[in-house]
Amino acid sequence: MKQAELIFVPIPGIGHLISTIEFAKRLIDRDDRILITILSMKFPFTPTSDAYTSLLIASQPQIQLIDLPQVEPPTSDLWTSPEHYITLFIENNIPNIKNIVTDIVSSKSDSASSRVVGLVLDFFCMSVIDVGRELSLPSYLFLTANAGFLGLMLCLPSRHDQIGTEFSESDPEFLIPGIINPVPSGVLPLAAFNKDGGYAAYLKVAQRFRDTKGIMVNTFRKLEPYALDSLSDGQTPPIYAVGPMLDLKCPPNPELDKAQGLQEKRLVTQLTTSWIVGSRNKKDQNQRAKMNQVELIFVPVPGIGHLVSTIEFAKRLIDHNDRILITILSMKFPFTPTADAYTSLLIASQPQIQLIDLPRVEPPSSDLWSSPEYYISLFIDSNIPNVKDAVTKIVSSNSNSNSA
Repeated sequence: MKQAELIFVPIPGIGHLISTIEFAKRLIDRDDRILITILSMKFPFTPTSDAYTSLLIASQPQIQLIDLPQVEPPTSDLWTSPEHYITLFIENNIPNIKNIVTDIVSSKSDSASSRVVGLVLDFFCMSVIDVGRELSLPSYLFLTANAGFLGLMLCLPSRHDQIGTEFSESDPEFLIPGIINPVPSGVLPLAAFNKDGGYAAYLKVAQRFRDTKGIMVNTFRKLEPYALDSLSDGQTPPIYAVGPMLDLKCPPNPELDKAQGLQEKRLVTQLTTSWIVGSRNKKDQNQRAKMNQVELIFVPVPGIGHLVSTIEFAKRLIDHNDRILITILSMKFPFTPTADAYTSLLIASQPQIQLIDLPRVEPPSSDLWSSPEYYISLFIDSNIPNVKDAVTKIVSSNSNSNSA
């Protein structure tokens, strides 16, 4: 029996490459007749991805990696919208993708052992569908995001037909297929508001989702049952929950460690905790309750997605134990102008959660945004003195309260 070969075309970001390779491994574990070829684009902002990708597939003889020729990247001024930049970069790679896929299909046409059966495309690679059609190959979407995001993308074309423009901060809440409650515009990805090509990039790829033969999503049914059931409406290609795709054996990255400074300064992954001993006066029930309260100080990354997750986690902790108090330290990030208003809205009905705005700091130079991870690590480091001051004051005030 012939082996079946799939050609994967991932976005050249390390997160997407890792998810793609983990998915490829999972397919092979299920059926060892599958062969997988991954086409690797040379992205200017991911210099370490080649070495790491090669490491991941070193012990996988049924996965081969083909490096595409280097192309001229878009000009750096277009990085004001990363989504637009990446879309243009993918378009520049289409001729190389077509040539490589054509060569692979041609070489297998007379093979008695294997044949190419389809293309598996990443989010921004929807234009490669046309390459597959020319070669009579079906295309499948592998979405590294979750089913909720898939719902947003599937409804984007119809919304655009009605409204014809980007989202606005003043937009009312609206229903997204697969999400039970109406969604405020403040939680949407920044690209949805971007007038420099970000929204247009989202719309362009979203319009091709239904041209695929199937959509594989990095989620699992127990996590998003409502979304998966809602999106299986007969009008959308079959949806398969294939996640979670995680690289739990990720080796250390010396370059990133160096960029981030001393490892002990990584507040981005730390939860700073201070325990509060309540009043010594035990005369009434309220004071006894206070004595048993504990406080957690959360220090989240200042992106709307991280803030929302942090607040939802805080709420869940309080739901489990109402003796918990939570303080969230909020950094002022230059690229999330709507975060403050939405964060305040989320905690408005939560008396046990308080938000402390840290003083604004001078952000790193915008030209360093060529590596968002490096930029964010520098921004976090700039906030360390303010974080230390805020935590010190909280601990000190609690200490004074204990001795009162």
